[in-house]
Amino acid sequence: MVRIIGGIARGRRLSVPDGPVRPTADRVREAIFNVLEHRLGVAFEGARVLDLFGGAGTLGLEAYSRGAATVCFVEQDARIAAALAENARRVDAAAGDRLRVVRRRVEAFLAGEATPFDVVFIDPPYDAGLAGPTLEAVLRGGWLAPGGLVCVEHRAGRPPEAPENLATVFERRYGDTGVTVFTQEPAMRVALYAGSFDPITNGHVDIVHRSLKLFDRVVVAVACNIRKTPLFSDEERVAMIQEVFAGEDRVEVTGFSGLLVDYAHQRGFRFLIRGLRAVSDFEYEFQMASMNRRLSDQVDSIFMMTGEDHFYLSSSLIREVAANGGSVAEFVPPTVEARLRARFQR
Repeated sequence: MVRIIGGIARGRRLSVPDGPVRPTADRVREAIFNVLEHRLGVAFEGARVLDLFGGAGTLGLEAYSRGAATVCFVEQDARIAAALAENARRVDAAAGDRLRVVRRRVEAFLAGEATPFDVVFIDPPYDAGLAGPTLEAVLRGGWLAPGGLVCVEHRAGRPPEAPENLATVFERRYGDTGVTVFTQEPAMRVALYAGSFDPITNGHVDIVHRSLKLFDRVVVAVACNIRKTPLFSDEERVAMIQEVFAGEDRVEVTGFSGLLVDYAHQRGFRFLIRGLRAVSDFEYEFQMASMNRRLSDQVDSIFMMTGEDHFYLSSSLIREVAANGGSVAEFVPPTVEARLRARFQR
């Protein structure tokens, strides 16, 4: 038997089924939660907790006793999962889905659709070599909320290596047990600015420069739409924009095809930059942003008003002026003006 050592269920005893179950010892659990709450400032009140390799459920149930709003336990063994569910009922018989036991292999669970958690506990069998791969799967799958923590139990002296974007914030040995806590390093703020850019205008360039004041990087994505016949090919448009931003290492230029929201998912973008010139633009962009939100609630659109010097510019208008021999030098970057002049002279 083990017991809850803190919170509203303090002293409640939990059963440990026979078999390959190694519940976290009371003194180690007390040390872990002292570190999380008092040293690292974790507020369990209202937190979402994921307990992987649940076993008897001691870590997740301890978090629930201390105020966690929900705890999801993942345990593949049917008999152990049944005992875990019984322990959850002992702690709070009325918890319902707030204490959820998922009988599944951890790797299969983490391969599914992610729900971010504030605290993730990983306590696999010490000699199974699962701590490192599980830690990577948690991060790669988006299971850790921004600013969240991952607490890993492992054999003393053998902590898992921190994947990219995770930083070690605590490491301690308790007899044969080692405990390492990781946190997600502040993610670089990257925005996606997509369009046909046929050709790119000074209005587009202005949006990119202003976006760089809000984000660490901006990716300019040229839409490759097979249903349209652009003046410049996909490769030409990408090359033009690369020339325009040749001196700005925080701007990446690429091409894409298909749904914008799918491309954003593939690259891990959360923010889409959209420029607005007039009320008619807003109506269209509002419709597109609403559809994108229906397709994915992980992607948000950020609208930026075009600068007052460029609000009347459009790629189609530039093409028309250039095609009829007019000068567009003041409306587009020099490299674009040269390409337009060469194209229509031919």
